[in-house]
Amino acid sequence: GESQPKACDPLFEVWRNTTHFTESVVWTRLGRALDNNEVTLSRYLLRYFQGGSKLAAEAFYASHVTPTRLTRLATYNRDQPRYREILTHSLPRLARREPEKAQELWKTYRGLAFSIDQIGTIVDALAVGLAQKRAVFPPPEEREMFQRPETIEKLAEIAVQSQAWDEAAFWIEAMPLTRRQDSRWQYWLARVLHETMGPNQRSELAFRSLATQRHYYGFLAAQRLGLPGALNGTVQTNDRTKLVRVRTRPGLQRSLELFAVEDAINGRREWYRVLEELNAQEGTLAGLLAQENGLLTLAIRTANNTGAHDNLALRFPLAYEPHFRLAGLKVDLPPATLFAVARQESAFDHRARSSANARGLMQLLPSTAKIVARRHHHRNPTTSSLYDPGTNITLGSSHLAWLMQRFDGQSALAIAAYNAGEHRVDRWIKDSAGMPIDIWIERIPFRETRNYVKNVLAFRHVYAQMLNSSLPFLSHREMTVAAPG
Repeated sequence: GESQPKACDPLFEVWRNTTHFTESVVWTRLGRALDNNEVTLSRYLLRYFQGGSKLAAEAFYASHVTPTRLTRLATYNRDQPRYREILTHSLPRLARREPEKAQELWKTYRGLAFSIDQIGTIVDALAVGLAQKRAVFPPPEEREMFQRPETIEKLAEIAVQSQAWDEAAFWIEAMPLTRRQDSRWQYWLARVLHETMGPNQRSELAFRSLATQRHYYGFLAAQRLGLPGALNGTVQTNDRTKLVRVRTRPGLQRSLELFAVEDAINGRREWYRVLEELNAQEGTLAGLLAQENGLLTLAIRTANNTGAHDNLALRFPLAYEPHFRLAGLKVDLPPATLFAVARQESAFDHRARSSANARGLMQLLPSTAKIVARRHHHRNPTTSSLYDPGTNITLGSSHLAWLMQRFDGQSALAIAAYNAGEHRVDRWIKDSAGMPIDIWIERIPFRETRNYVKNVLAFRHVYAQMLNSSLPFLSHREMTVAAPG
């Protein structure tokens, strides 16, 4: 479903001249490529079809790119396996954009000999599309038709986002137990029960259970109960003898030498290979070894990979503390907020560079850094200077402070804007005045930004407690979205 490296081309060339290379194989790959929305690869694959197969392949590609082409019944209303596959792929795509039109077309196409699984795929997509676009959910008499966990979860998600509490209650309760036990759905079930029944023992107990856990939803639950969020961190006690034993492992020694000569790629390879051989305690000691050698990002990932999730000293280091405290003082932001952004952006790798060309601890694009410098009368930064912790923290904190002011002190909005840009957030808050902030965060259309906001808010709360700050998870005025301006 994805293009392969150029190095594979000679092998593919040999394979194409064998009897193993058939239109059936190419058709399978075309379907996988379209499932991944790899339109360039899909268009390339069309050259390998002939005759009727080529017509079907072109119809497949065309309906993926422009799902409304399914209205051309003369092309698509054919009771053949490949055309049924096309419809199973493209009707759900149309349902996401124009669910009513997709539903009308389904009345025509459903007479074809679809498999039970294909019918389920299409019917589920139609239900999700109508809920997403029109907040119209399946009527009670049809609810039992929907058994796929991913469909049930999606309908629950849409119900929460649209504050359709009765619908949310049904679809959350309909989830398989393993999904319903996820902290996200435990929180929303408690919220739903509170909204539909008022204060009640079941929602109270659910919130109290969540409030003992260290994560975004746990901190939200604690906020609702007026409790401080639970850190549940372990006190780090280090057995120096065991640390020395871990330090002398050849793979870790090689790794540290590779990092010393700035061969970080092979240094990480050596390190993660050795981690596979370590038990949980040894893995924690390896994280400490990385931290002692200034490899903070490696220490954080080692703690995560070895199950040392409660070792807060490893997972949330107070790195570059003087820089963050001074920057916070200058821009009037809590240092915990700045620590949290850097922890999420780079895991404290001051040499980090993203695929989008963002650089340094707080991951600033060179273009953004120049705008920030002009706006706040800082020295114009060079691209290389963004790797300097002091420069990066100064500019990043100034930018975040400007966003906080622009969005009237609403930290969730400012954090979202730091990740996705302020103009996108302007669009996302349109007509959202008065919306509960937990709902607004769930409605952020970019999954990356949605998770980013949740992580930064949670990390900020951890850092606030580590720094003995009285900073609340969210202030009272931040619990609802304020009208822009």
